[in-house]
Amino acid sequence: MAMSRSKPKNSEETRSALMDSAARLFREKGYDSTSLKELALAVGVSPSAMYWYFPSKNDLLYSVIKRTLQRFEDGMMRVLATVDDTPPSRLAAFVRYYVEAQLSGSSDVAAYSYVYATGHMLDHLPESNRAELRDIERRIFRFVRGTIQQGVDEGSFSAEFPGTAALAIVGMCEHVQTWFRPDGKGTVEEIADRYANLALSMVCYRPDHS
Repeated sequence: MAMSRSKPKNSEETRSALMDSAARLFREKGYDSTSLKELALAVGVSPSAMYWYFPSKNDLLYSVIKRTLQRFEDGMMRVLATVDDTPPSRLAAFVRYYVEAQLSGSSDVAAYSYVYATGHMLDHLPESNRAELRDIERRIFRFVRGTIQQGVDEGSFSAEFPGTAALAIVGMCEHVQTWFRPDGKGTVEEIADRYANLALSMVCYRPDHS
């Protein structure tokens, strides 16, 4: 008679630890070169127990990316709740938060940037997963574009093409980690402030109309 299997204890902690390990290994070794067995051993669970948490490596990849995007969106909303409800304040706060998130040294942020930039998300995830992740990304982008458009409508910004400005701002924040060095000129906070000021310049911020 086959014995029934029970789910390992501390399942949520183990699931989170597996995602942390996956984020680190995907960044260090690459998605294709990382095995489920290696991920299981890194957390101290048996390879067979992995399937209680993630039936496949694709499921793990999806979970890592979704968690990263959700954490970013949740953090963004918390930051925005602390600033004045005006387009300049919201845009500057968003850019500072984005830059600081990118330069935080977080393994899941680095893994997301690696996986997304190299196309692994598109190659390995089913369309239903890709659509859900794109929805989160689109919400973030719509916030940026909508904030710029509101500033234009109110007269505090005079950007001619709000959508293009939004793409440029998101792009520069997304890639800040490609050149930043901790021992270089400027702390994370200083770079975040510079980027916030640059974003306001890009939308032609007019302080006298705030």
